[in-house]
Amino acid sequence: MISALLGLDVGTTTTKAILFDLDGNELTRASSDPYRNQSPQAGWVEQDPEEIWQAVLFTIREIVNKSKSVQILALSMAIQSGSLIPGDKQGNAVYPMVT
Repeated sequence: MISALLGLDVGTTTTKAILFDLDGNELTRASSDPYRNQSPQAGWVEQDPEEIWQAVLFTIREIVNKSKSVQILALSMAIQSGSLIPGDKQGNAVYPMVT
């Protein structure tokens, strides 16, 4: 079994992932479909947190399905900078993500 590291980029348009072996060689990559953006007024951009979460799950599943003989040792994530997802006490989104 190959040991590997997973890099995940939850960006402003898609979620992308790359799997590397411990020597830094790329093993495989995956990407989600683009997210939908909503603009309720000029200068505003909002995104559905559930759509982004599903994109993250899809992208990780794609990497795992492409890499049956790989053991993922660690995950590093890059997340959209300056974004906000308002939530309730249970951690559920109560409004679209504001980017």
